[in-house]
Amino acid sequence: MRGTDRRRSLILMQAMRNEIVGFVQLRVGSREVQVPVRSIDPTLSDDEGPGPFPLAAFTVDGKSFSIIVRGTPGTPAVERAVQAAAHDALRHLSRTLLN
Repeated sequence: MRGTDRRRSLILMQAMRNEIVGFVQLRVGSREVQVPVRSIDPTLSDDEGPGPFPLAAFTVDGKSFSIIVRGTPGTPAVERAVQAAAHDALRHLSRTLLN
């Protein structure tokens, strides 16, 4: 398994074990979509991947999706990372729901 694929699998497995810490509401066309925000273990490391896990990232696994957060929710850096992940989510959901 490539480092990137392994890293994505680790993130998804960790995120699915943790409870939801909030939602980001996005408007996709005329629809309102709530994207769950899940917290993962901030000490999770990746020995094979290029650099540390991002502070926040949009993840998709089949029909399930979420924004995962590695860090303290509410801090300015994490909030900026969640905004960037929300833009990724909007791009993905727009392609999926509007096409």
